[in-house]
Amino acid sequence: MSEIPCGRTPRLCQKRSSPCFTGLAVLFCAMLALITAAAAAHLYRNTAPKAFSVFYLVLPWAWLLLCALYLGKHPLSPRRFALTLFLLSLVTKGAAALLLRTPPESDFYLLYYAAKELAGGNNMLNTTPYFQYWAYQSGFVAWMAFFIRFFHAGLPFFLLMNAMAVSATNVLLYCLCRRFASHRAAALAALIYLCYPAAYFMVPVLTNQLMAELFLTAALWVFLSPQAEGKKLYRARLGAGVLLAVSNLFRPMAVVVLLAVLGGTLLYTASSRQSLRVCACSCLLFCAGYAAVTQGASLLVCVSGLNANGLSNQLPAWKFMLGLNRTSLGRYSSLDAVTVFASEDPAAAAQALVRERLSAYSVPELLRLFWDKLAIMWGSFEDSSWALTQRVMDRLQSWGLDGFVRYWTDKWCRLGVGFYTALLALAGLGAWAKSRRPSLSAILILAAGLYFGAHLLIEIQVRYRSTMLLFLLPLTACGTDAAAEQIPRLWGSLRKETVFPL
Repeated sequence: MSEIPCGRTPRLCQKRSSPCFTGLAVLFCAMLALITAAAAAHLYRNTAPKAFSVFYLVLPWAWLLLCALYLGKHPLSPRRFALTLFLLSLVTKGAAALLLRTPPESDFYLLYYAAKELAGGNNMLNTTPYFQYWAYQSGFVAWMAFFIRFFHAGLPFFLLMNAMAVSATNVLLYCLCRRFASHRAAALAALIYLCYPAAYFMVPVLTNQLMAELFLTAALWVFLSPQAEGKKLYRARLGAGVLLAVSNLFRPMAVVVLLAVLGGTLLYTASSRQSLRVCACSCLLFCAGYAAVTQGASLLVCVSGLNANGLSNQLPAWKFMLGLNRTSLGRYSSLDAVTVFASEDPAAAAQALVRERLSAYSVPELLRLFWDKLAIMWGSFEDSSWALTQRVMDRLQSWGLDGFVRYWTDKWCRLGVGFYTALLALAGLGAWAKSRRPSLSAILILAAGLYFGAHLLIEIQVRYRSTMLLFLLPLTACGTDAAAEQIPRLWGSLRKETVFPL
């Protein structure tokens, strides 16, 4: 089940199109069109004068074109580019982490405090309601406690680890893009991730999100190993399942990728007439690796006494309850929290609220809620408030840098919309190009669609948008190759057909 060799430019019309893949690409492009419309509308409404919104949308395209020209005239080998990319990311994001050093707040503070207590011999995971309801957070707490106990790690250590995780993710994304596209197209996609503001806003924050994204990207990269056959193929599938499970130990979002991998692999096998036995063994090994690590880690947490609930979620309806709240537009609601935790059975109370809200909404009301959530989750500017908290801004004010940081953060977020819409457009083109023949890129398309659909129902936070980039950027690289192939042809045909009167 191998893709085209790395570095070969895909052709838009290489083979007869597959109806299943074409339909999937059409739905995917429709989703991207909705996101693009929401992002462009938000930028237009919040930019003065309005004409400047065009500048923010066009400038990233110009930057990408210049990068493409530079890479064409000054090519770097894949290894040199990967090393340069890692160092650039590490220096820039490490500087952001050490400059801001955002003190942990809210859930992040509780996680860090619990880790320090655990490192000192006091296990509060069995006595704190937060960790009893959301026991899956125990894995991240234990991971931090290990470094605190044996390496005397403090906040700067974990922030630098965040910077290293994001930098490694950037390199793995480049490698993942190379599974489907040429070196130059993959490099451009990786440079978009390097410049995109979301990671810079999360690196100074003590979050479990970045490590989860690192292992998720690694899982996709290993699963999509090109030209793997026999035992190598099966080892890759098993290893990918293990890596996805490790990602899930940091932040539980693996179910989206799990379903996408199974669905995409089956679709690819059926459309390309590959061996059904190989497909079944691959899927079984992938699921086995995932289940073994997930269940084994949960059992270990329970048996060791770290948390009696293992790594379970005792409030599975919580995120759906918040996501269906019309008043808060699918975001966190303190009123909902009071309602649930004041009841005798919080799990039953959350489920009752979900049923109540689903039955109360008419179809137009539900669609309106979905659109409002879509506009916030996918259309608004990146959320810098996680890094630029009040305490951080007070410190920057004492240095005379608060105004400077606010001004350029605002401009950067606006340019981020331009990068976002550019990668969406290229991802749509890439999906359409890949739909011309069976391809494992269907896994990425399904993952993006499932991740988008899930956030129509569950609680939304803008910071979770960065995970979508992991699915979109390889398709963006495919779109870059397709554009590089088609634009010269289109330009040549226009020159041939244009007749200038004497």
